[in-house]
Amino acid sequence: MSSAKWGRGRPGPNRPQRKVTLTHLRLNFHRCAEAIARAKQLAGWRIYVTNAPATRLSLREAVSHYRGQWQPERGFHRLKSGVVSALPIHLNDETRIRGLMLGLALRLLTLVEFVVRQSLVKEQTEVAGLYDGNPKRKTKQPTTERMLKAFANLTLYCWQEEEQEVYSLTPLSALQKQLLNLMHVPESIYRAPAPKASG
Repeated sequence: MSSAKWGRGRPGPNRPQRKVTLTHLRLNFHRCAEAIARAKQLAGWRIYVTNAPATRLSLREAVSHYRGQWQPERGFHRLKSGVVSALPIHLNDETRIRGLMLGLALRLLTLVEFVVRQSLVKEQTEVAGLYDGNPKRKTKQPTTERMLKAFANLTLYCWQEEEQEVYSLTPLSALQKQLLNLMHVPESIYRAPAPKASG
């Protein structure tokens, strides 16, 4: 290590100075062959544990199922939050809660996505208008939440006209018609009810 002081002009007691310290380091190392071999032997290994016999579930299938576990977890998360929130549920019987959530809501969420995405692949097209602030953004993998949100602006109007209740529904947009078509759902489900006698 060495140090030096210098400044502009001739030396003097009041002259501004700057001190620079130079440090020289020397590193010595050696390779630990035993540790390196042990690290190489364990590198890339992952332990999988299952109670399924090898005749029912091969190693390849076990790894595939493990890597796909995010899909049901994503479904449970969607049931607990977002526009399709299933909470709160005022039931005490755990069996009924499990049947309600898994048997209806979760299947509906995944089924809608599957059908729409399959239709988009078959038609080799994309859907635009599902992203707030970016109506031109297209996607081949729309989520059920975004598609349901696209129908949030529909309003059913009802008024009294003489002795009848008359109904009118907000017209479907081009995006809503496209989504219904991709879902294989007829537009008639959004048809306003026929007038009916009041009282």
